[in-house]
Amino acid sequence: MADFATATETLVADEQYLDGVTEGRQHLVGPPEDRHVEILHTAGGEYQRPGLGGVVQLTTATPALGKLTAAIGWGVQITELVSEIIGEPVFFGHSLAGPFGELAWIGASADASAWDRTQEALNKDPRYLASLDEGTPNFEGGSGRVVLARRVA
Repeated sequence: MADFATATETLVADEQYLDGVTEGRQHLVGPPEDRHVEILHTAGGEYQRPGLGGVVQLTTATPALGKLTAAIGWGVQITELVSEIIGEPVFFGHSLAGPFGELAWIGASADASAWDRTQEALNKDPRYLASLDEGTPNFEGGSGRVVLARRVA
């Protein structure tokens, strides 16, 4: 968190960054929402920042009461399986802000077509679908959320 605070101090002292934030706010319909995820497990290699047009997916879900340990164990397993199926790195961790205990998965695709291919591969793999069914009881109903971010600059 100290490194994050130092980086933030550097950004808020940069006029070009602040101008970009001001410009970007015109495209928001609500207040911005920051996410800070501490990585607990990685599968499939090193993360590489996608180039222009790249898509990053953040998936989050909140463990059910009394299911944190089971949810983390399942989270590691699904991270390994998804990375195997899509052939790309996947990261698993927990949110340091937001709902208590919230877990998070992060993956990146080179572009929108590559993201489409990963989704198709996952949805066709019976191991993935069965694993989702297996993991569902470990999470609060309706807590799952997917955020997609596409690199435009």
